[in-house]
Amino acid sequence: MKHTISCAVSFLLTALLAVFIWQERAIHFIPAIQSTDHRVLVKQTDQDPYTSIVPLTIEKRSTTEEDNQKYLCTGFVIASKVIATAGHCLKNALSISLPSGQQEGEVIHASKFAQSATGQDYGVIFLSQPLNQKPFELAQFEQDAPPSLTAGFPGDKPADTMWQAHYTYFFFAKKIDRLVAPGVAIGGQSGSPFFREQKNNRFVASAILVESSCHKNQTCPKGTSFFLRFTASVVQEFQHWITQSE
Repeated sequence: MKHTISCAVSFLLTALLAVFIWQERAIHFIPAIQSTDHRVLVKQTDQDPYTSIVPLTIEKRSTTEEDNQKYLCTGFVIASKVIATAGHCLKNALSISLPSGQQEGEVIHASKFAQSATGQDYGVIFLSQPLNQKPFELAQFEQDAPPSLTAGFPGDKPADTMWQAHYTYFFFAKKIDRLVAPGVAIGGQSGSPFFREQKNNRFVASAILVESSCHKNQTCPKGTSFFLRFTASVVQEFQHWITQSE
């Protein structure tokens, strides 16, 4: 009888452990997510937080052609002289231009950048003159966070137009720092903030758009977006860069 009970308890513990391991693995599994393109045009670009999201024109050194190449990305203000964006937008960058926010058509040029020391896909642009836009606050991503927005400047839409999309659910990717969300994102949107509104007109960014399943197909009607979520160490590195700029 004791042997039977012992075997039963052992079997139960083994089963519970197997379920636990399966759940731990499942959280890193990328499901086959497909969704329609639900991006909408942002019309109130003169209001917070949209004034703090900027298009970036990046001149990069070409490794195959004589002339330098120009690429589009999105950035967002995190301090008066610091713009956050995706790290791959800064790779081989020579100079970056963005609107000054002062006069229409006026552009700021920047040539000082920094990428994450950990090799993760985020970085910053340092400006020589301050911007007046209200900076985004930065926070760690919370798994039970409320629905959030992302907004940026996609390459498949008219130039310098901002488009946004709501995300109501997401999954952890195989890489522990990644989030997977159903939704189309096209080249130019890399570096877009994943943010939510808090009380008192405060906007908090907790992830950054770094990749899309549509990046090789400019007309795909469905897709998956990948975000790099902010951990404590990511927020700390951003804060270090902000301190450097002061």
